Amino acid sequence: MMIKIDFSELVEKIEEIFEIKREISEVEEDGQGPFGSVYLNDLQNLTKGLQEFRAPIWSKEEIRNLPMNQKFQLYRTSWNVMRIFDRIAMTWKHYGHEMFEGNFILISDDTVMMVDKSLVHIEEISEMTDDYFWRLFHPFLNKYIEEVARPLSELDLTEEEVVFCMVHILGFDVTDLTPETLEILHKFKEIISDQMHNYYMNSTNFKIYSHRIIKLMKLVNTMTTIAREKAKIKEIKNQLDPSNIASLESS
Repeated sequence: MMIKIDFSELVEKIEEIFEIKREISEVEEDGQGPFGSVYLNDLQNLTKGLQEFRAPIWSKEEIRNLPMNQKFQLYRTSWNVMRIFDRIAMTWKHYGHEMFEGNFILISDDTVMMVDKSLVHIEEISEMTDDYFWRLFHPFLNKYIEEVARPLSELDLTEEEVVFCMVHILGFDVTDLTPETLEILHKFKEIISDQMHNYYMNSTNFKIYSHRIIKLMKLVNTMTTIAREKAKIKEIKNQLDPSNIASLESS
């Protein structure tokens, strides 16, 4: 039996993510003010998107003009890691030190995963047993708690800093990205870094902020390192998959 899955709604949401967002003053909304629309800079735009959807919004004009296949490649390779980082940040924001006492991470708006107690049922869709799957990937959950969540909690990140980290996670796996896309991505990250300077100087008490940037980048490096380690485990698992072994023996 062939099962068809309709991704049209997901595609529409992804395409909407890449659209430019703007902030309109309350005066303009009432139709009584003389002021025009106020366009947000990239950092403000991304932060607004995080607040609204808890997901990143790529608003840079050059990125908007990338071929859609490159946008999807950026989205596909980075989304899961960025979302995990966002969930860790959300867990700290809403639960504080309780997340360490209970050893859990938010996995949706109303559900948490208890790192040492939750069960993942994978046997119905995989040849792996639930126990084997859990032993394979459970260490990574502990890494998220100890190597990401605890340093993140010590910094007590602002939403702008969460956006900064997510932007720098974007494109960490450069597989199948064209040189043009990589150049645009590099420029985009430079723009966000410049805007972070203005943010720190004008909107925070962190006038000397280089130490925070270093720690933020360490969080980014930790997240991407864990992601690569997980990818290697998946690759090894696929190589040892019984169907793959059978195909090798028959060749």
